Amino acid sequence: MLMLQKVYRFLSFRDRSEKEIQDYLKRKIDNLEQLKQIINQLKEQGLIDDEKFAKEWVQSRRRKYGLLRIKQELVQKGIYRETINRIMNHELRITGEEKFAQKALERKIKIWKNLDQIEFRKKATDFLARKGFEYEVAKNLTYRHYYEFI
Repeated sequence: MLMLQKVYRFLSFRDRSEKEIQDYLKRKIDNLEQLKQIINQLKEQGLIDDEKFAKEWVQSRRRKYGLLRIKQELVQKGIYRETINRIMNHELRITGEEKFAQKALERKIKIWKNLDQIEFRKKATDFLARKGFEYEVAKNLTYRHYYEFI
C-alpha cells in the first residue's frame, strides 16, 4: 500500500503515461509481479490512459511548439506511434499548424523588427523549425507574411 500511495503522489503533479509510471516504479521496486499489479490497478481506476494523456499533452504543448516536437516528446513518453498519428491527424484537421506558428513568431517580431527581409526570413524560419514546426510551414509563413510582421 505504501508504494501505491507514492504512485498517487507521483500522479498528483500531472498526468503520466504508462511508461513514465513503469519507469518510476522500476526505480522503487524490484518485484516485477508487484509492478504489474500496481499498473493494472491504476488502469482499472482510470489513472492510466495513454490516449487521454497524449491528447492533453498535445493541447498543453500546442500553444508553444509545433507538432513535430510534440510528436517527439510523446514518443519519449512511451506513447505508441499509431496513437500519436491518430491524435496528430485529428489535431491538424481541427487547427492548422500555421496559426500556431504565427503566434509563436509574433513574440519575436519586436526583436527582429530592424532586420532586412532576408535576415528576418532566415531567423524566423530557423526559429520556427527549432520550435518543432514543419519547415514548409515555417518557410511559407515567413515569406508570405514578412511585410505584415514588420
